[in-house]
Amino acid sequence: MRFLPFLVWGVACGSDDKDDPAESSDSAPHTDSASPTDSGDSGDSGDSGDSGDSGDSGDSGSVPCTQGLEVRLNGEDVDDTVQLGQSPAHADSVTVRLELHNPCDDDLRFLGHPDEWVTGTGFSLETLPPVRLSPGETDSIALAFSPGSEGEAVGAFSLPYDQPGSPFEVVLQGTAGAPLTLVLSGEGRRVSTTHDYGDTWSTDTWDTLEGHTNALQRGACSGAGAFVTVGGNDSSRWWTSLDGDSWDAHVLAGSAIGDCVYGDGRFVAFGGSLFASSDGITWTVTPLDWVPDHLRAMTSGTDAAGTHRFVAVGDNGRVAATLDGAAWDSDGNPISDSLNDVAFGDGSGGPVFVAVGDNGLVATSPDGVAWTEQVVGGTRDFSSVVFGEERFLVGDGAAQYSSLDGYSWSLVGASPVHPLAQLGQMWFGASGAALFRSDDGGVTWTVLREDDGGPGYSAASFATDDSP
Repeated sequence: MRFLPFLVWGVACGSDDKDDPAESSDSAPHTDSASPTDSGDSGDSGDSGDSGDSGDSGDSGSVPCTQGLEVRLNGEDVDDTVQLGQSPAHADSVTVRLELHNPCDDDLRFLGHPDEWVTGTGFSLETLPPVRLSPGETDSIALAFSPGSEGEAVGAFSLPYDQPGSPFEVVLQGTAGAPLTLVLSGEGRRVSTTHDYGDTWSTDTWDTLEGHTNALQRGACSGAGAFVTVGGNDSSRWWTSLDGDSWDAHVLAGSAIGDCVYGDGRFVAFGGSLFASSDGITWTVTPLDWVPDHLRAMTSGTDAAGTHRFVAVGDNGRVAATLDGAAWDSDGNPISDSLNDVAFGDGSGGPVFVAVGDNGLVATSPDGVAWTEQVVGGTRDFSSVVFGEERFLVGDGAAQYSSLDGYSWSLVGASPVHPLAQLGQMWFGASGAALFRSDDGGVTWTVLREDDGGPGYSAASFATDDSP
């Protein structure tokens, strides 16, 4: 969660008495305090237009407001509890936005310090309202729940202000669901599955230590309730699982499948052909003209214009994009060197695709078609890039670099870990056959499992929200 700096806020002890609506209404009758020596006629004459009454009718701000702040959620009045929803344990936060309305005839000022408004583990402010609301003005405030360990969480939100009814108080509730399953895959049908973020491994096997065989898994993806790994050598092969532990093998004649991705309601994969599927099991195969540049990785995302694309990258700077998995909508070599991986994320400058490759190559594109390239970290051969926590993280097995927008990069530090997956504040990666997790954005890594002498990893995939 990003810290939201706020330099100045109203405080109760600093409020001027004249701004208190109760004081304002009391001050109006003071105009009736005429001197006893004044003519009674003048007082009587005021009865027809009563100076005190006239002052009351002319001072709309003096009308007391019985409830100085109205709060709604999704158009409904908020009662005593706000449900922030459910997210898997230690996964991404969930947010609700409360609408704040000032129905009174005076300005409404929020009081105290925002750090004191929310209590309870996992609950926080995502955005802040303005310092004050003018009469009739409406604004909003966002509350977030960052799930911890599995179970129910309870907090409180207390919002003080300088009108009747202050403070606005509600109970906050959120649910941390079961952890998401993570599958890591690689050469020799290497599959390692964890249902608790690496504390234990329910599956941790491989078939062979031989390199380029039909047991080679080149990519992994998940969606529609299934995990899919793809690969092969002299044929198109893929493996599917509902839980990450029990797998079914599938094969078609053709060349190896290089990678797969789930997006826009479908799986898309590539080899010598394009593959598209709704369930990851049965695929529609579109034969393509052979292209000598070997594609190696794929991702998908929606650009700022609202167009969703699947983007694949590979040798000799090849980049190919498809809208539906039935044909390449663009295919060429816009980059000067070979690319090994690609990721999509909504960075600080907007949605972008980031591809990484040999000799420090980092290429960035807002739409997957037009690219800008640069060299980061000298002659490093970057093997992986992952987006999470509002930034990109790349690695080459010796050092890692990060970027908030995909264009400006900074060194995180030396590390042998190749980042492969991210969830919440957790990053997962591998070095050879050893597995690691970082809870601080890649600055430090904890060993989840030592190198067991088996084959290494090339891909990882978390279960999606609609997966087990």
